[in-house]
Amino acid sequence: MRIVIKEHTVIESHPDSAHEDLRLDHPFPRLVEYCNSLDLESMDQKEHSHTPWIVIVYKYLQKWKESHDGNAPKNYKEKLLFKEFIKQGIRSNKEGFPLDEENFDEAVKSVNTALVPSSMPSVVRKLFEDPCCSNLDAESSSFWILVRAVKEFVDNEGKDLLPLRGTIPDMTADSTRYIQLQHVYHGQADDDVAVVTEKVRKIEQSIAKDNCISDHDIKLFCKNAAFLRIFRSRSLAEEYNNKTANLQEIDELLIKTEDIHYLLSVHAISNIATPAVRDVFDKEFSPHTLRKTLQMNMGTLHNLKRQKHINLEDWKLLFDNRKSSPLNSAHFDLRLMVLLLRNIASFDIVNSLPEPTNKSKDADLSRIHYYRNLIAHNHGRMSNEDLVQSVKDLMEVAKRLRSMPMNSSSVEKQLWIDQFDSPDKLTQAVKGTRKPRYVIVLLSILYPIRKCQFPSV
Repeated sequence: MRIVIKEHTVIESHPDSAHEDLRLDHPFPRLVEYCNSLDLESMDQKEHSHTPWIVIVYKYLQKWKESHDGNAPKNYKEKLLFKEFIKQGIRSNKEGFPLDEENFDEAVKSVNTALVPSSMPSVVRKLFEDPCCSNLDAESSSFWILVRAVKEFVDNEGKDLLPLRGTIPDMTADSTRYIQLQHVYHGQADDDVAVVTEKVRKIEQSIAKDNCISDHDIKLFCKNAAFLRIFRSRSLAEEYNNKTANLQEIDELLIKTEDIHYLLSVHAISNIATPAVRDVFDKEFSPHTLRKTLQMNMGTLHNLKRQKHINLEDWKLLFDNRKSSPLNSAHFDLRLMVLLLRNIASFDIVNSLPEPTNKSKDADLSRIHYYRNLIAHNHGRMSNEDLVQSVKDLMEVAKRLRSMPMNSSSVEKQLWIDQFDSPDKLTQAVKGTRKPRYVIVLLSILYPIRKCQFPSV
């Protein structure tokens, strides 16, 4: 079916993975005043454990900036350090064990998304640059009048940021302070809407379309300003003309360079690196004695559980005494195997990428651990060069670690990738291949990616 439409605008596009608009990197005066009014140190335990995580991240972010030249954590390594910095704020009981403070756990888990820089979506910026936004007249639709008003807000009062969305997620907090925090965000959002409304009325007056847009529609538009979309299709005449038919654009939409590299990197973690770690794990922990080894190290594992490195599901798996069958690596995911190798077998597995010259088993396990976290927590936003390098490194690591050679299918895929020495060559090969088995490989990778989850380590 071919749809022909001159223009279709969307205000409520309902994206699946939108980040919360919290502005912790650009805190507005109301938020600063509210967070500064709360003193974590002077709170009793109940207040401390029910302080909204947004306040916790804000306060620790200000402390971090004081010792980092005013900069927020930017890369994966810095965010990992920032998470540890927040964990230091968890209070301990008389025995010195950390108390269960869910709000601090939420703060740590929210670091990656909460610190995503507040910025103008490229799609919205293109709307601002559209001639329909610049050249308003009496025939202009309400959509373009609103786009123009928001653009003027961004260029002036917004300081290159859109109107605040004004919502906050659910979180562990007492009802009083959660409602107070809601009012902080609602209040700023209402102020932004008021400014945009004033601009809308001036624009309407200038093109002789007085009050054609309701206050409700203006508020809805501001709330969804980051998700605006416009669709324009080509005419049938253009599509039937060989000179104007844009076949290349259609082809490029089918598969993107960064998608190919991301799929390959996740495939390398799941199907190449993980089996290599299983080999190491089963050599170190015999399936016949693994349950006994875990019992002997229960104290160490219990401390890891207190520190939230082992979750309840992990704990049940490790100490399910109802099962008499041997326990082996097939029961564990990559994260849990690395955790046990590091803390029970005493492998020196570090969070950073080892030097290329270091080919030890500790270094290779560290490489897998590093790339697994990097790929998981960056959600495909790594550079193409880094993604391709991660695939090549993981394959080299697997060659060194595996006691048994990879099966013929894995070797075939490996050789196919190894023959390309640059991201461009690799991408062109995937896009241009007519070999069904490689298309099937990519599709088989894509499906589990949508299902997989990467717990924090």
